[in-house]
Amino acid sequence: MPVPNFLIIGAQKSGTTWVSHRLMQHPQVFIEQGTYFFDNPTHFARGVNWYSRCFEAGAGKAAIGEKTPSYLWGEKFPASGEATNVPRRVRDVLPHAKLIIVLRNPVTRAVSQFNHSIRSGKLSPFVNIDAALTGRRPDAVRGLGIFERGLYSRQIERWFQFFPREQFQILVFERDVMQQPLPCLDRLCRFLSIDPAFQFKTVANRDNEKLSKIELILKYYVPPLRRVLRPIIKRLAKESFRPQSATLAHLHEAYAEERERLATLVGVELSCWERARSAAA
Repeated sequence: MPVPNFLIIGAQKSGTTWVSHRLMQHPQVFIEQGTYFFDNPTHFARGVNWYSRCFEAGAGKAAIGEKTPSYLWGEKFPASGEATNVPRRVRDVLPHAKLIIVLRNPVTRAVSQFNHSIRSGKLSPFVNIDAALTGRRPDAVRGLGIFERGLYSRQIERWFQFFPREQFQILVFERDVMQQPLPCLDRLCRFLSIDPAFQFKTVANRDNEKLSKIELILKYYVPPLRRVLRPIIKRLAKESFRPQSATLAHLHEAYAEERERLATLVGVELSCWERARSAAA
């Protein structure tokens, strides 16, 4: 029974979908999306045989992977207990797995997750984005980790307790995915020991869908009406909820120490995040 030899573990809303969709073009790669085996206690209790069956279609591929971007945070399912349970479980089941992490400016990641939480029905479209992101509405976003998921250093430190640094490939979304997609894919191919000469397509595409605000409201409050009106509302302009500049400045300041810790911990250059901070000031 096949098991993965690599995992895309996070961070959520940081470009993991782009990475997985591009890698899935490669004939030597198979990726299963979101088993939540290691962070959902119910799934983990089903055992390794259940997990392995998720990858049967990838038998014979050189690189068999899973993309579950909640693994890095490790707290999506509170019943999992300590956040260190997730990397410990991965180590016990897949000790030699290669681990891919995509890091995005935590400010824009938080904004993206807020919008994603509305699109997925976890938040009402009437929740004020500025109040939610600055902590004035903690009740509205409790349990989603909108701010906490951007504290990358503490999450990566937990994983470093169980895996050596050489088993990680850490990417920066703004630099590697947005500015250097082809060199990024070349790095990933070499990291996964697959043919780097493969010609990837649609490298500039972005893979996450936006919806109009009217459709988001209908989706959350009256899903049947949304289905009836879908032919009409799908023609409306797609929109995102955007915070005020003061909210962005607040978040940049709140993450300032985290940026320094992260750069030291993993040895990545984060000047692209500093530029974004200056633009928001």
